[in-house]
Amino acid sequence: MPELELLVKKMALLLSDSVSGQLQTHFTCRFFGKKMIPFQSIQQLESDYFTFSLYNSDKAPILIAVDAPIIHRLSNRLLGGEGVIEPRGRSTFSASDNALGHHLIHWTQAAFRKQGVSLSVGKIAESPKFFYIYLPDELVWQVAFEVKIGPHQAGMIFLCVDRDFHWDTQAEPQP
Repeated sequence: MPELELLVKKMALLLSDSVSGQLQTHFTCRFFGKKMIPFQSIQQLESDYFTFSLYNSDKAPILIAVDAPIIHRLSNRLLGGEGVIEPRGRSTFSASDNALGHHLIHWTQAAFRKQGVSLSVGKIAESPKFFYIYLPDELVWQVAFEVKIGPHQAGMIFLCVDRDFHWDTQAEPQP
């Protein structure tokens, strides 16, 4: 599993750098841990998530779920706010939230690409429960990241990858 762990730790650093630079805010994405769980556990996450899948032509997909407060805070920052949001009930994503989510997809793709892994976007939805990319009882790796925006805990980002995840990356990472 060291290949996956190294890949996602570097992805977290690159994503932190991209988001911080683009939005001129202190954004920290830190590897939090990994565990093997049934895919249905991902589908049953309770919070609201901006969720998307990424594919590498012949490899299993990666599901990425971003906690809604992260999107809301970054969207607020993108629009000139301080990144502070009022607590909400059930989240809905505004047009600016969705635009920020799409930027986050591109930043995530770029972070993987810089490590020699090219991915294309599969599907985008507001919840992991709308994804059927693995069988419900199939074991997958859940990789968790803790996100802070400024000094505030903003939420979690979860990656879901095939339990046999091993990608041969290119010898030279992309710039």
